[in-house]
Amino acid sequence: MHKVIRGIVLDKGQGKKKPLYEQLTHQLEMSIESGKVSPGERLPCVAEVASFLQVGYSTVDNAFQIMGKKGLLRVEPGRGKGPVVMSNICSKKYSLMFIKRFNNALDLKIAEGIKKYVCEMGLESVVVDIPMPKDHESFRDAVRHADSDGVILLPCEEIECVEAVKQTLERGTSMVFVDRTIEGVDVSSVSVDHTSGAYMATLHLLGIHNIPVYHLSYSSPPSSARDRIRGWAMAMQEHGFHDLKPYLWAVKHCESELTFSINDTCMDLQYNYVCEAAIELFKTRRESKYCIFALNDFVAQGIYLAAEKLGLQIGRDVFVVGFGDYPLCEYLKVPLSSVNQSHEQVGYDAAKLLHMKLIGVSKHCSIHKRIPGELCIRASSVLQKK
Repeated sequence: MHKVIRGIVLDKGQGKKKPLYEQLTHQLEMSIESGKVSPGERLPCVAEVASFLQVGYSTVDNAFQIMGKKGLLRVEPGRGKGPVVMSNICSKKYSLMFIKRFNNALDLKIAEGIKKYVCEMGLESVVVDIPMPKDHESFRDAVRHADSDGVILLPCEEIECVEAVKQTLERGTSMVFVDRTIEGVDVSSVSVDHTSGAYMATLHLLGIHNIPVYHLSYSSPPSSARDRIRGWAMAMQEHGFHDLKPYLWAVKHCESELTFSINDTCMDLQYNYVCEAAIELFKTRRESKYCIFALNDFVAQGIYLAAEKLGLQIGRDVFVVGFGDYPLCEYLKVPLSSVNQSHEQVGYDAAKLLHMKLIGVSKHCSIHKRIPGELCIRASSVLQKK
């Protein structure tokens, strides 16, 4: 048995002040910090430690998992494998920066998840707000002058912004992308599984209505939107619709022109471009009924507005599924079916992944974590009774 484990003494009495797993965690942490065990050493497996200390399997497993989250141990999958001791990182308080480009629900929820992880781990964090959401220069400057140990970023694909990201990476700053990626830039990322979410949404409409599903997206989509197009296309092709061109409908403006700050309350301004595209679809494609998978819930609202202007009814003439499952879905006149995104979980996992990179647990390769979405079915996608 390893010398560190042999030196552990646990208070197992009924009046013990701390649970056994907390006692074990504390003593192992002290051993690592004091240098009694060196980075790279492998401890015995959970079963061996539990047997030697005469405690439950879960006691040891909980202690190892907690220390894994702190970056003190690397817990590897597989029976009989003990954890590997990492560097003594408790003395360094890493700082994480989230460059928040838009003051919208997506960024705010991601920021909440980051804050939760940072608080749990005792790290430092700062959120950088871009004063003008559409100002690429401000965004580039924030990325280029990031002065923290690591940066979490919802990336932008404009050439100048990509160059700023590359410059920051070359400077040695660790980075994790959220929600999307940049093609050709090797950076770890965390997002919802856009492809599978779009696939589920499209299959739902196809299965109920047995007609082609239109997809309304941006004319210059980011990687997250491209992934949703991929999921939509997979479902359509599985149902025999191989010529997808007639069904992919583009809003004739890029994403940044359709992303507004929380202070912009005028619906006509926010959804005018989407409404125009949806009206063009309805007037160009004369159908007895329409099925539409919208890029997100805000695009879906533009479709609602277009349908209302043309005297079409959601849930009768037009069937819609959005993406995001924002609270507004429940409060629309016809509640909106949507794919739920765990934005807060995305932020939490991004902060954790960045922290692991900083302490050397996952520095050798890029990791792309995809969190499954859940389809929430409401009245907008199913036929309503008269």
